[in-house]
Amino acid sequence: MKDRVRKLVYIEPLDMDHFEGWLEEMARQGLLFERMSYWGVVFRRGEPAHLRYRLEPAGRLWTRESKDYCKELGWDCLGQAGPHFELYANSDPEAPELHSDPVVQSYALNLLGRRLRWYLGGLAVLTLLLAAVLLSGLTQQAEITIFPNLCLLVFDLAVLAQELRTYASFFRLRRQLAEGTPPQRDGSWRVSLRWRWLPILVGVGVLLLELGLLAVLWLF
Repeated sequence: MKDRVRKLVYIEPLDMDHFEGWLEEMARQGLLFERMSYWGVVFRRGEPAHLRYRLEPAGRLWTRESKDYCKELGWDCLGQAGPHFELYANSDPEAPELHSDPVVQSYALNLLGRRLRWYLGGLAVLTLLLAAVLLSGLTQQAEITIFPNLCLLVFDLAVLAQELRTYASFFRLRRQLAEGTPPQRDGSWRVSLRWRWLPILVGVGVLLLELGLLAVLWLF
């Protein structure tokens, strides 16, 4: 049995409470977070454990004093989790949380939230530009080239829908924290995991349709 397990489809760290809940469920199954790769998450096989995982904006707890304080509380920094976060883990169920006040935690996410609004705006603009280019060219193209462009547009919209949901999840959590509501790390992470499959399933469907069209054209 391999010591490492790679999960190619995973929940984005921006979907914070669901990402943490998913890692905790994996730990209960004996899969312990090791690192994130370009294609997913790498887990290390071990004994099933009741670990708590918490995300913090990257660079926020960068000082030696902050690191030492977290370690005194039993929180070990596992390194980078995506471009925006560092991941902490704690095996002691009685240890204090990294944030005892949800409102204070929401303040820690404000700077990241402002950056994400710019990223989201840029993503939306690029997607709309691509859609405009594809749609504007449909009436000027031969029928054989229209279908692939429509398939590309459908796939692009599926990617955008999944990304929009991830960003919306981050802002939902930040709003709840600002209202004093602590995160709920329950089985709802499964919904986010299904959404991660959306672009993949659409992409596979588009590829099969295009292959089918090519087969029909070749036969007839």
